[in-house]
Amino acid sequence: MRRKLSFVFLGTAAVAGAAAVAAFAQHANHGHWQMHGDGTGPCQMIAQLHQSQFEQFAKLHEELNLSDAQKETVHETLKAHHGELAVAVKPVVIAKLALCDAVFAENVDEAAIRAAADALGKALGSAAVTVAGIKTEVHHKVDLTPEQLQKIADFKAQHSAMLEAFLNSLPSEPEGSN
Repeated sequence: MRRKLSFVFLGTAAVAGAAAVAAFAQHANHGHWQMHGDGTGPCQMIAQLHQSQFEQFAKLHEELNLSDAQKETVHETLKAHHGELAVAVKPVVIAKLALCDAVFAENVDEAAIRAAADALGKALGSAAVTVAGIKTEVHHKVDLTPEQLQKIADFKAQHSAMLEAFLNSLPSEPEGSN
C-alpha cells in the first residue's frame, strides 16, 4: 500500500512560502506596503498566515514522533536534494520580487504585472514538480505507522480549515463599495 508523506511536500511548500514572505517583507520595509496602525496591512496579514502555518508544521513534526531511522531517512533524502530544492525555490523568490516591483511601480503597467504574475506561476509550477518528485522518493523510503499517517491526515484537514478561515476573514467586496 502506498503511503503518502505529505509533510515533506508541505514543509517544502512552507520554505517557498517563507521565501515569498521574505520578498513581501523586503518590499514592506522599503515602504511599498505600509502597515496599518492596527496591524491589518496586507503584508501583516500574509505574515500572520505564514507564521501560523510554520507553527502548525513545527507541531506536526513534534507530534509525528518519528523514529530515529525515519528521521535519518528523511534527513538524508532531503540533504541529497538540498541543491535541487534551492534551485527550485530561487526562481520563485526572484519572480515574486519582480511581481512586487511591477505592482508597486510608480506607473501601473498591466501587461508587466500580468507577465510577472505568469512568470511566478511558472516558477511555482516548476518548484511544485520538483517537490512532488522528492516527496515520492521519501514516500518510498519512509515507512510511516498508521498513527503517523492519521496525524498527517489530521494536519492536512486542520491546515485546510485554517486557510478557509483566512479566506473567509477577507472582505468579499472592497470597503466603501456599497
